[in-house]
Amino acid sequence: MKHRSTSIFLVSAAILSGCGGLVHAQPASRGVPQQASRIIHNNDGTDMLGNYWFGGRPLTVQDVNAAVDMVAGTQVTTYMMCTGSSAVYYPSKYSNMLGDDRGGTLKACYDSATYNLWRRYWDNEKRLEAEGTDMVSASLARARERGLETFITLRMNDLHFADTLSACKMAMEEFWLQNPQFWTNDPSIGYNSAGALDYAHPQVREHKLALIREQLERFGPLIDGVDLDFMRFIVYFRADEARANVSLKDEEYIGRKDFADGDRIIFTKICRTVNPIDVFTYSDIEWLRTSGSWSRLKDDGSPERIYWSDALNSHTFIAYST
Repeated sequence: MKHRSTSIFLVSAAILSGCGGLVHAQPASRGVPQQASRIIHNNDGTDMLGNYWFGGRPLTVQDVNAAVDMVAGTQVTTYMMCTGSSAVYYPSKYSNMLGDDRGGTLKACYDSATYNLWRRYWDNEKRLEAEGTDMVSASLARARERGLETFITLRMNDLHFADTLSACKMAMEEFWLQNPQFWTNDPSIGYNSAGALDYAHPQVREHKLALIREQLERFGPLIDGVDLDFMRFIVYFRADEARANVSLKDEEYIGRKDFADGDRIIFTKICRTVNPIDVFTYSDIEWLRTSGSWSRLKDDGSPERIYWSDALNSHTFIAYST
């Protein structure tokens, strides 16, 4: 199967439908091999932002590099850095950074230990900003330097702190805090689901698209792809409105349920499942779907190359569609 360098978007068009076009950054060509399979290191970001690997000391670019280096040189192929939970990890036009106490107005909400814990993230963000970078950029740059494939991952709804009664407001973005009318306000779906942003509102979709565009423009030269993480918390509408708000039919976003004319299948290996017989083990057999049936391509007139008479044994077919 052929692979090519391209930005990869894991996105539900059903949820983002009705919004403007998605700006997408084409990664610069470089010598990272295209992966037949991946081992992804998905970094939440707070371990690095709090500099917990190095005793919680003030974070420097050297510490970021050292943290990335712990992953480089292993079997990991892909370094994926989260850009934030609700609040983000970089200076943004559309959100606020994690640990922002809004000019000290939130300090009275916490005991000093809790306040200082969250403020550590903010202090480290500002230190890196003074060095002309941010934690996301610095980590991606180091990962690329070490030969890793690089992604950013953006959480489309993060409910860790989506509870104004008990959670830390310094972890939440201002858009969420100031717009409870855009929450689902439906506690029936699960953990903190009442505080999930409701994508039925165009303002929510527009806000998220603004963040996506901003991050692609900011981090585009440093990444090979972007993961729009719809799976972290799978709550995007009220339970009683979810189906009505999904505009696509099942087969359009789940996938086709049958083959169509023009489809091709390549059997990379066909063999007896147990104790395979070498002479009846075959590879790279290509078939084409036409007029509702399959025909073998490049037929050289030889008989069917499968040991069908071995009726007492199952056979393994390994294939992919093209």
